[in-house]
Amino acid sequence: MADTPNEITELDLNRRVRVTENGAECIRTYRINNTDPEAIYGLGVLPAYNTAHPTLPGLYVSDVEVKVPRKNARFALIQIKYTTPSWALTPNLEDWNWDLVSRTEHITAVENSSYCTHFPSGADVGTAIGWNGEEAEGVDVYRPYGVLTVTKVWTSISEDGRNVLEAMAAHMNLYAWHGYGVGELLFLGPVIDRMPDGRILVTYKFLTARRRAPFYVTLLDGSTTLVDLVPWNYLWFEHGEEVIDNGDEKVRQRGIKSAHIAQVYDYADFSVFGLVGPYG
Repeated sequence: MADTPNEITELDLNRRVRVTENGAECIRTYRINNTDPEAIYGLGVLPAYNTAHPTLPGLYVSDVEVKVPRKNARFALIQIKYTTPSWALTPNLEDWNWDLVSRTEHITAVENSSYCTHFPSGADVGTAIGWNGEEAEGVDVYRPYGVLTVTKVWTSISEDGRNVLEAMAAHMNLYAWHGYGVGELLFLGPVIDRMPDGRILVTYKFLTARRRAPFYVTLLDGSTTLVDLVPWNYLWFEHGEEVIDNGDEKVRQRGIKSAHIAQVYDYADFSVFGLVGPYG
């Protein structure tokens, strides 16, 4: 009985699994009733590079070979090698990397009077930094921030998809996203590369900053206001002074007349990135 053309059968006895310091390696061998490797490739039956192993998690196709075992053979062998990726991909082909850094921020006041010491004690300028009689000059300080870089392999990217990524640059996260609260991420923009096999490698770059607990600011009139600050918003103060008549003498008191929060960036829904997460 003649063999069915292009029929594929796995040779179970040829399965091999090897574990090394670089990870695992699995080889599966198949028989196909065709002796033309180019024709076999044209059938579309060969798995693509980085296709996941059907049963073993964390292994992906790294090599596919089609060969005719001997002269006059009526079949060819397809050998598929699955290996652990050399770079730290998640099962969804994502790579998450964090880098903690510090950068400068200009401030014009400290949070409250407990952070201030005045010499002499009567030379009170409130909570201002660098008060010159008219305004607070302020100072540049270091604030801790992080840099999050995520790379993901996509089979393709459309023009609309590229435009969405470009439009998302310089936006904060509108909703909680992979362990970060609202406003704790700032998307800097994408890097889009085409890989040798035609797939698309997208690098997503973010700045990260954890949201601090709300705090109170005491104003010049003696009232307090609760400040709930998103990391990428900017808090600034209007400083001033008022004359207080305590009966015996008039005293000039300096402090914060008003507090202001400027939202520098817009919000966006980061779910459009399609990222599964660092542990998925």
